[in-house]
Amino acid sequence: MGTIGENLVIANLLKRNIDVYKPCVDDKTIDLLVLIDNKPITIQVKNHGYMPTKSSIQVRIRNTNADVIAVPYKDRVFYFINKEIKTNWTIHLAIKKPKNNQKEKINFAENYEEFPYDNI
Repeated sequence: MGTIGENLVIANLLKRNIDVYKPCVDDKTIDLLVLIDNKPITIQVKNHGYMPTKSSIQVRIRNTNADVIAVPYKDRVFYFINKEIKTNWTIHLAIKKPKNNQKEKINFAENYEEFPYDNI
């Protein structure tokens, strides 16, 4: 997805009235930079994979210094605070409601659509 994914995230952030900056060099796992209350926040844009059921997506994060992970999905973008700096981790997001109506221990995609302003 590369540049297309980055552009989807940029458009999403601009719709939120967040100014977005791109680094000149792409070697530090940082794809975008935003300023929130004059505080720089780094973002890495990640692609996703589908799970076998097609009701969820999987995002693999590998060794990044970014503050926030942004995952474009169709016309939506999901945002995560990168709590595991410089480690590998995976998150699964339910993009459809489970057929068994399970609600506990599920990461519903809709819960990650807001940019995490206050939690960084």
